[in-house]
Amino acid sequence: MFVPLLDDQAETVVAWNPRLDVPTLHNLIDLVTELAASTDLTEAG
Repeated sequence: MFVPLLDDQAETVVAWNPRLDVPTLHNLIDLVTELAASTDLTEAG
């Protein structure tokens, strides 16, 4: 997973095999997106 940070916003970009598109994967994507959005990865953090 690649999480680019732009200013104060974090956008999660995910690539996966469509055959692996299952609810568990969606939960993982939501978790990673929430974590990325709530984590301060700046120099101040």
